[in-house]
Amino acid sequence: MLGSLHKKGKTYYVVFDEGRDPVTNKRKQKWVSLKTSDKKTAEAKYSDMVKKINTEEYTEPTKMQLAEYLEYWLKNYAKHSVRPSTYGDYECIVRQHFIPALGKYPLAKLSPLHIQEFLNQKLATKLSSSTVRKLYAVLRKALNNALKWHLITINPCLAVDPPRIEKYKAVVYSPEQLEALFGAASTEQIYLPVLISATCGLRRGEVCGLRWSDIDLERSVLFVRNSLDWQDSRLTLVPLKTASSERAVKLPQLTLTALKTEKSRQAEDKLRAGGMYDDQNFVWAWDDGRPHDPFFLYKHFIKTIQDYNDALDSDIDLTPEQKTAAKLPTIRFHDLRHSHATALLLAGVPVKVISERLGHSSITITQDIYSHVLPEMQQQAADEIDKMFAKNHGQK
Repeated sequence: MLGSLHKKGKTYYVVFDEGRDPVTNKRKQKWVSLKTSDKKTAEAKYSDMVKKINTEEYTEPTKMQLAEYLEYWLKNYAKHSVRPSTYGDYECIVRQHFIPALGKYPLAKLSPLHIQEFLNQKLATKLSSSTVRKLYAVLRKALNNALKWHLITINPCLAVDPPRIEKYKAVVYSPEQLEALFGAASTEQIYLPVLISATCGLRRGEVCGLRWSDIDLERSVLFVRNSLDWQDSRLTLVPLKTASSERAVKLPQLTLTALKTEKSRQAEDKLRAGGMYDDQNFVWAWDDGRPHDPFFLYKHFIKTIQDYNDALDSDIDLTPEQKTAAKLPTIRFHDLRHSHATALLLAGVPVKVISERLGHSSITITQDIYSHVLPEMQQQAADEIDKMFAKNHGQK
């Protein structure tokens, strides 16, 4: 129904006939205020509303608060449209950031100024620009759905400029630093995943998701097929983000030996535990067979670095300069993957091979990420040319 124009008191309304109530049989009506007492203005607004209704552009004002809408969006859209790990990120962002700060505002009255102030406040709390930009992207995505569902007439995020991303510069370990890390982690639970990531370039979830069926010990090949993530409050194997992420990685002897040792150790655990062993076939597992949490890996990785540096500080045989030089920078677990790629590039391994080990969809991505290594490679190339022609041109 298109409704009809009526005046009530000093204000004009459009009255929509919604038919009869199936219980009381009384006729139901909805009154929408045009917020004007001027007849010509009301007629113009009414005419515009009729045009929008005919073209399905009209959105009825809603009293739904942003908090209510975002909860609905999480449950009815995000949960069924994105990867479990991505949904977990959305849920955390909505409940920790948006609902406390913006949740009280009516969805239809959320303004660009509200959003801009929110972003500025988050930057003031020392959140990185990339994190704040991610918050903005999630809100923009949620409000785009509200626009499609005719709950709002415009997405206020479109009038807000998110902060510029400061490109993250990965801190990578040299082969010598990786050796030190391997030594520090050798007696820790995280030794195997650290070794696999640093020598094969796997991500944290990919390492935790490895099963023995993904390892061919005879051919020294590791197959990356899944990632371990939280889904519905439990650790679950989920598909990788892209087809190119699924890959076969040739194992170096160091890692192959560690995997064989771990397989033998797990066999002993199974014998000791008997029927109590929860055999889920994971390569990196607790003594009872359960998989490790990727977040557990992250926490203990950072702790291992800190413990190593603390031990250096307490070593009375080292000078302050020696301690500073020997300390390991605190890096993300993901930076082991970057360290792996950087070391291979500097060793002259072809970019295509490195791209395949990392699971990139093209070598262009690999070249872009590791462009900072190219100047050093150029110097290596120049040095190699000098070596080739040194004999005939009197160079030493």
